[in-house]
Amino acid sequence: MDYYWSAFVLEMETNFPDLMILHESRESRLAEAIGETHITFESAEFSHIFRVRSSDKRFAYDVCHPE
Repeated sequence: MDYYWSAFVLEMETNFPDLMILHESRESRLAEAIGETHITFESAEFSHIFRVRSSDKRFAYDVCHPE
């Protein structure tokens, strides 16, 4: 089984809240079961595939939108 990891880093002259978008996994479901929270979106399909965490919920909604 192959595993891939990627990251995108962009330096800008401003500060943004932390935002993590992760694929759903057994580990993320286990973390949720012991109390780690994630942001749920209107799209059930998106929320089922990805786990989104951010210190600013509004920022996460602005980044992850259907448009």
